[in-house]
Amino acid sequence: MEKQTKKGNNYASNPFYQAGSSIENKFLDDVLEDKVKSLQETITQLETQIDKRKEIRDYNMQRILLDSCYTGTELLNLPLRHFDPIISKQRSSLEQQLARLEKEKRDENTALWKDIQMLYKDLSEAKKEHQSMVGKVHSLVPKKLYSAFGLSKKEKTETKEPENDPEFDEIVKSSLTRMP
Repeated sequence: MEKQTKKGNNYASNPFYQAGSSIENKFLDDVLEDKVKSLQETITQLETQIDKRKEIRDYNMQRILLDSCYTGTELLNLPLRHFDPIISKQRSSLEQQLARLEKEKRDENTALWKDIQMLYKDLSEAKKEHQSMVGKVHSLVPKKLYSAFGLSKKEKTETKEPENDPEFDEIVKSSLTRMP
């Protein structure tokens, strides 16, 4: 017997809709495999971008710290003559420079927070989509083919969102405590 839909289409004669069709299975396997691999690559790229942005922040913070140390040393090496207008001007200039460097630290942490927040959002979406695809693979593909998709029996990825990242929490706290 042939299966008929309400409109009278005959799906039983179409090889793409026959149960157990090797063409259908191969096509489906290829599509799912490509999608899973694409999502895995996206997740890896986003995690790499987050790590790279943190490295850039660390480098910038190190440079700011070195500049702060140099400026602070210059300030401490000024003579203690309070009434000398030249020294007072130099002291004022160095103190302003230290304040500007502190502002740069806050700005760097804020910029990192903004950048990482967007990346975490994209990462979370990619991981949810990946989990969805993994669920589809588990329901549609025989277990013996899981290894072709780079999957184990049941794969559960840990989502590293801002709520789960202690370094991110520290960035937010330090930015909030230093705000004027």
